[in-house]
This record gives sequence, C-alpha cells and structure tokens, in this order.
Amino acid sequence: MKALAGDAEVWLEQQLGHLQTRSPLLGRGYQLRLATLADRDAILLLERYCFSPWLAFGRRHWQEQLRRQSRRVWLILDGAQVLAYMALLPHRGWHQVSLTALAVHWQHRGQGLGTLLLSVAELEARAHDLPRLRLEVDCDNQGALDLYQRHGYVALRTIPDYYGVGRPGIRLEKRLPESA
Repeated sequence: MKALAGDAEVWLEQQLGHLQTRSPLLGRGYQLRLATLADRDAILLLERYCFSPWLAFGRRHWQEQLRRQSRRVWLILDGAQVLAYMALLPHRGWHQVSLTALAVHWQHRGQGLGTLLLSVAELEARAHDLPRLRLEVDCDNQGALDLYQRHGYVALRTIPDYYGVGRPGIRLEKRLPESA
C-alpha cells in the first residue's frame, strides 16, 4: 500500500474492522485494541506468566513502550484480562516492522490468539508500506518457533547468548508479497 500517513491509518482501521468481523475469537467477546498506559500493570501480569524474571521486561520498559508514538502495543482482552499482547516497532530506515514482544497466556495458547496478532502485524507493515517483519525468539521456545514458521517466517541466523549466557536466539523474518 502506498499512501500518506493519514490515509494509511484509515486503511489500517478498515482492515482491522474486516479482521474483527471475520475472526471467530473476536466473535466470542474477546477484544482487540491498542494498549494505553492504563494497561501497563495488566501487561506486566501476563508477562510474569510467560517469561522468566531475567527475560521479562519491567515496569519502566513497558511504560516507555506505551508512551512512545512510534511503538504500537496490541492487546487481546477478555473483559479486563489481557490474554495476549504484541509490541511492534515500525522502522522505515530498516524497511521493516520489528516484533519486539509477543506473549499469549498459557491457558489460552492454541486458540489462535498468536495468529490473530501476527495478522495485525502484517496489516501494520502494509499500512506503513514496509516489506518485511522481523523478530527474535528463544531457540528453546518450540511453540513460538512453530507458530512463526506456520505463518511464513524463516530463520535468518542464530544469535549466540541473545537470551543470556548459553541461551541463543533465532532471528526470523517474513517478507510480504507486494500488494497490487
């Protein structure tokens, strides 16, 4: 999509509307929306379920993520409970959208929440006219690796000690086909 920032935002809202009408998850009453500073503590709570203390981002990190206009943090909620989140950094200089965090509550894995968030990431990339998505994942996180590979992400390289000494990460990328 080649559009101005305002047009891109309108296009993204339209596409998200279509996604919401087609998603069986959102038909169940789950809500998809951008996070605000008021969501910080709920995000931190989910993060404690999903990541070890030495890997989890802290309060200050999430506060900064939620304050910066260049960052986009998407939530899937059931009422007030955050079931999943995804943090994105669209970057024109790198010609990509970086997925800096994605987490799904362990009791809700396998229901399509991660797939829904990855669909939103692709819409964000298209709205910003960026041709690829990139992320890093722990080599030992087989569930996440399987999810990303099912959605067309390919491994670019292993990053030694990315998650601490002796804990390598894998950089994955998905190139989006050019839209008409």
